[in-house]
Amino acid sequence: MDILFEKEHVSAEQFTGHGGLFKTKGVAQQYLSDALNTPVSVKTAGEGGSWGMALLAAYMVCGKGKTLAEWLEEEVFAGMDKQTLTPEEAGVKGFKAFMKRYNAGLPAEKQLGDV
Repeated sequence: MDILFEKEHVSAEQFTGHGGLFKTKGVAQQYLSDALNTPVSVKTAGEGGSWGMALLAAYMVCGKGKTLAEWLEEEVFAGMDKQTLTPEEAGVKGFKAFMKRYNAGLPAEKQLGDV
């Protein structure tokens, strides 16, 4: 995401999460929101990757010229409850500090792999 956000200057208004990771309300969702510094919405948590792939296949057949975001919002998620969490300042700072330390350790990890 650093490459997309910082080098490629991609921006996102929000992300939508689904799958078992989000079944416990607010935990992974808040962590992801803080990590991406972007709001994360969850509309359905019970389905995972295979469901997402089926949605992409359905979009290819039934998309009707809409963007994927439009099709999902208007055809798939219309009428579903949506919970959105926004980044919390302390979480964003904490995640940035973690990533700084993590990236600083990558050269040592590479050296260990060469031993």
